Amino acid sequence: MQSVTLTRRELRQLIENTEGEIPTTAEWRELMKTAREARDLSQTALADLLGTTQATISWLETGTGKQSKLVPAIAAALGIPLPAAGITDALERRWLAAGRRLRVQSLERFLRQLELLELDE
Repeated sequence: MQSVTLTRRELRQLIENTEGEIPTTAEWRELMKTAREARDLSQTALADLLGTTQATISWLETGTGKQSKLVPAIAAALGIPLPAAGITDALERRWLAAGRRLRVQSLERFLRQLELLELDE
């Protein structure tokens, strides 16, 4: 697992910039729980970091909730990849993985690159 240090502000900006709910998998939810515990974070501590509730974190970890707008911020906070639910194209997975890494490493740089790509549309 990579070590990622984002501020509360950066994590909450990720949440604000996420359009729609991101689906998860059982494997990703287990990875989320394992990564949280490996960082000695309680569900409450992770929730505080993200500006949500402990119940929401539990809801996702247990699989009661299978998708959420919080998924990218949780992945960034815990240094885990986003779930690849439903993506079968290998090139698309690589593209998404590269974008996720850039977004985690530098949200500002990610947004600049995104704006450049959108100008071409």
